[in-house]
Amino acid sequence: MKVAFVDSQREEHGVQPVLQALEQTPAEIAPSTYYAATSRPESARAA
Repeated sequence: MKVAFVDSQREEHGVQPVLQALEQTPAEIAPSTYYAATSRPESARAA
């Protein structure tokens, strides 16, 4: 869910500014978590 939100805002604002805006909120996500989630293949369960 958080990754999808960052992806939806990426074109307009970029990844880092969106992640910085989410700092200190319940929706905070670490940059390493975001990039790991976007680079790994879909799981068998999700497929």
